[in-house]
Amino acid sequence: VSTQSTGNCLCGEHGECICPDDGDLVCKCNPGWTGEYCDCSTDTSKCMFSGKECNGHGKCECGECKCTTDGYSGKFCHHCPYCDKCADYLPCVQCLVGYVKEDGTKVEGRLQEDCPVCFDRARQVEPTTLREEEVVDGFTCTHKVDDCEYLYFYQDDLSVQDTTRTILYVNQEPDCGPISVIWIIVGLILAIVLLGIIIICCWKCITMYKDKKEYKRFMEDMEKTKFAHTMSPLYNSPITKVENPIAKKM
Repeated sequence: VSTQSTGNCLCGEHGECICPDDGDLVCKCNPGWTGEYCDCSTDTSKCMFSGKECNGHGKCECGECKCTTDGYSGKFCHHCPYCDKCADYLPCVQCLVGYVKEDGTKVEGRLQEDCPVCFDRARQVEPTTLREEEVVDGFTCTHKVDDCEYLYFYQDDLSVQDTTRTILYVNQEPDCGPISVIWIIVGLILAIVLLGIIIICCWKCITMYKDKKEYKRFMEDMEKTKFAHTMSPLYNSPITKVENPIAKKM
């Protein structure tokens, strides 16, 4: 064993005991080690999370994260139940489902392979059909496009030894909320009015067709029953003509 001990000086296997001018024994640590007894590694690789030392909210001491930001806790200072990190993943969601610019123009969503921004902070992006009330584990966020909202939430997979451990779940089926009762009533009224107009038009067309057919039949009957221009032999005129012979001679 390479442990060196002299009096109260115990430096372990990562340093040596020296005696400075003041007479107090101290440990001189080897490169990569620190601490009073050279028992703390300066390697921070075990403290990396999302590409940052202790997620940017702590310091790595002896291979373990010591959280320095209020509200953050956990092995990598990654857990913050009251922190909102939705803005960190919003660019990815906007790329996937689309968004509306400040000038009002709408940008359509793209495929995941066309959104490299998604993997700046997330290890992987998964589709989901869960709604907000169904999410048990994870911080939920929403992204609004027009009058519809897209749900997304994130979870940290601590079983993966990688600089980026977050899994982002995105529901690409928007929730446009319940339909307003006013619009339902307006729709019903318009539907009834339109149905009435269609019925009236149909009735008018049927009536015109029947009238035209009856008139045609009437004209055909008139042609069949037309009387001759000669006088009927059975007709007796009520006028009697008498010739006066005297008047004839005159």
